[in-house]
Amino acid sequence: MSTTTSATSAASTSYSVSAPVTNGSVNVSGSTTTGTTPASTTDTASTSSGSSDLGESDFLQLLITQLENQDPTNPVDDTQFVSELAQFQSLESQNNTEQAVETLNTTMTSAASSEQQSANAVAGASAVALIGKTVQVQLSSIPYGGSGSDSIPVCVGTSDSATVQIEDSSGNVIKTLTAEGTSSNNVDQLSWDGTDNSGKQVAAGTYKIVTSNATNDSYAFTDGTVSSVSNQSGSVTVNVGGSNYGMSSVMQISQGTSD
Repeated sequence: MSTTTSATSAASTSYSVSAPVTNGSVNVSGSTTTGTTPASTTDTASTSSGSSDLGESDFLQLLITQLENQDPTNPVDDTQFVSELAQFQSLESQNNTEQAVETLNTTMTSAASSEQQSANAVAGASAVALIGKTVQVQLSSIPYGGSGSDSIPVCVGTSDSATVQIEDSSGNVIKTLTAEGTSSNNVDQLSWDGTDNSGKQVAAGTYKIVTSNATNDSYAFTDGTVSSVSNQSGSVTVNVGGSNYGMSSVMQISQGTSD
């Protein structure tokens, strides 16, 4: 989008300005021909200390200069002038839109930060209230020492049973167990002897636990007393049995301490 501004004096002096509007600014290039250019036109063409990028106020000044220096016997064409005004309005609208979007982004960022701070404060207060209480926290992994057996309590949820898969660090299933909901609280105390599905002993390490059932509410867990609470980088955790767990891992809370 561009605008051309022409100014002609009585001495047949002409000056043309081509002002394309690009990315919210006006690029101006000018040239003079015969005679002496009026001082006001020359000053306008050198606006912004030689820079070719002009703002909306500079663009408006060009239009004013055009009217002040037009030839009374050959005034600016109405259609051309209306087009230039429309371009100025478009430039002003674009600048206003950019400012509104920038303000909105700043407001949204500030609101999101405040909301996150409030959520962290609530989570921190809730976690502090758990200190000294017995909680049941969901397990996503289990450490294996390389010998002996490890107990894996599993809540089968509202189903009669759940499938428990033990995976290595690459996500390969090395052992599949079945938990039965035979107790009053639908918890089965599984025991893993450290062997894979072929009976081979696995190496020491940390293994992932994945449970599944028909109602999608089974989980492996451990329980213990919350000894402390931490808040690192906005993440609130509770310490149970020497390990840290996120608040979303807390499945049950009881008043007393575990034995």
